[in-house]
Amino acid sequence: MKRKLIYFGLTISLLIAGFLIWRFFLDLSFSLIDKQDIKIISTRITGQFKSNLIFAFIIGTIPIIYAIVEKLGKLKSLNQGIIVVGIIISFGLVSWQFRIFQINKQFQQLSDYNLGEGIQNTMNFGIYLLTGFLIGGLISILIFKRKNKETYGNTL
Repeated sequence: MKRKLIYFGLTISLLIAGFLIWRFFLDLSFSLIDKQDIKIISTRITGQFKSNLIFAFIIGTIPIIYAIVEKLGKLKSLNQGIIVVGIIISFGLVSWQFRIFQINKQFQQLSDYNLGEGIQNTMNFGIYLLTGFLIGGLISILIFKRKNKETYGNTL
């Protein structure tokens, strides 16, 4: 029960942190995009608020993903837990950077054309971040389930 309360507290804390750092994350993401004479605008205020909430929920999923990995991967030490968190966050960051790379590639291709009316592109940075977290969680489960099974099997 105590462990569930800790995960709940961490989830709430990360939800709040995600809500507060959303603008920084978005500004950082936009600063990494090579915007060659391209203006990025948003015409929907509700979309901005919704993006803020979605990002907060995505950041809040980290303890939930960790709890699933801990249960299914049967983690045995604090070091394994730290490695799992590192894998989850690393895959999230790699996935996010992959999305930035894709957008830069699209903008580079579109700069060859004269688009007087502009284009509409959905950035989806948060969705790529969540996808990376989930992939990191799955890889952690696979690694530690097998590793701990081999270790447990060798001790008997």
